[in-house]
Amino acid sequence: MLLLHPLTTVLALSLILTPVAMKQDPELASAEASFQAGDLASAAKQCRNILNGNPAHPDALHLLGKISFIAAKSITDVSQSLQAYGEAERSFRQLLKVSPERNETRIQQTLAICMQQRGAPLQALQFATNATRLGPKNSNAFRILGECASDLGRTDQAITAFQTAHDLAPANVDVVWLLTREFKTAKKPHKALAILEKTISSLPDNSPHRATLYQLMYENYLASNDTVGALSAIEKMVAGDPENASGIIELAATLYRLGKFEDAKASAQKARSLQSRDPKILSVIALKLGQILVHEQNYVEAVTELQSAVRHDPASLEALQAYAGALRRTGQDAKARSILESYKEIRTASDALKIHIAAYRSQPNDRSAQEQVIRCLITISDYEKAQKELIIRQRKFPDDSATGELIRLLTRAKAR
Repeated sequence: MLLLHPLTTVLALSLILTPVAMKQDPELASAEASFQAGDLASAAKQCRNILNGNPAHPDALHLLGKISFIAAKSITDVSQSLQAYGEAERSFRQLLKVSPERNETRIQQTLAICMQQRGAPLQALQFATNATRLGPKNSNAFRILGECASDLGRTDQAITAFQTAHDLAPANVDVVWLLTREFKTAKKPHKALAILEKTISSLPDNSPHRATLYQLMYENYLASNDTVGALSAIEKMVAGDPENASGIIELAATLYRLGKFEDAKASAQKARSLQSRDPKILSVIALKLGQILVHEQNYVEAVTELQSAVRHDPASLEALQAYAGALRRTGQDAKARSILESYKEIRTASDALKIHIAAYRSQPNDRSAQEQVIRCLITISDYEKAQKELIIRQRKFPDDSATGELIRLLTRAKAR
């Protein structure tokens, strides 16, 4: 799936300072100048200095909130990013406390994003709802509301919000992606396809978005069990973006499903020639080549490819199952049984993860539910998400006795 832009789209939060205000407050003017020059660290430091002397300074609070929010989105370290989101949240909350008349949709949107990033989905939803109330014609407000509702598993509410965002900004391809994804979740791919066809027809032939939308069509045709339609869509996607390894390997997978094994093999080899570094793409490439080799009864080479598929993505159920099958065909029954045990463990964890996520969404302060989410993420080798949840857990439950064990579990899993 080709993601466009996630929830944390940069919001154009404006700091309104009149020339008179600037002249009267040289420290704030200096902080604003640093911000405009792109020196976020200096600007933030200057704002904090102002607030040390006057904690209720509204313009300094506004600017610090904006700086921290922008910084949070560019910081790769999860812990530091969450810290910056926290500072943005505190700044805007304090601003609304000392100057409630400055409340407006963009501040509520920012607070929604901060709360969502920091593991408080119910509060995020409330801020997003406030944002739509303050900005009933603001497409981004409804987009954020839709993402917050989706994160809570409230699919119908998410669809309504995304549909409103789409109606307000029909040309926004990001919103189209979000809306069609939600229709797919709701098992209504026909509605997603209708929107995608309409959107694609409105784009110029050279639009960079066409390839992405064709891939979305491909996914929804698959969800409709229409393999022929899926093939047509993915072929158009690859034609528009011939260097996209993800699209090419999906083309290989579709050709394989249709029994066009030679064409599937050629597409998989083309995908490999692009030398992607994405482990999941590398896994699917090896998987498809391995499956084709099994079809050709070349089991020895198939084992090599399928072993590579599992190495690149240890939680791929399809790769594990295919690998076990190839091992049995080469007489390696004991190893095949071991792989099938891993398959069962990961499948159980994947199924359990959905249940625990639903419980955690409804009760964000449920330590037990979050612990189970982290354990499942570690089992399926999604270490990045597990790490983020652990950091959130340390902030939300600093005295929790289970956190140390979870950290050790993640460390051992990553070392294997």
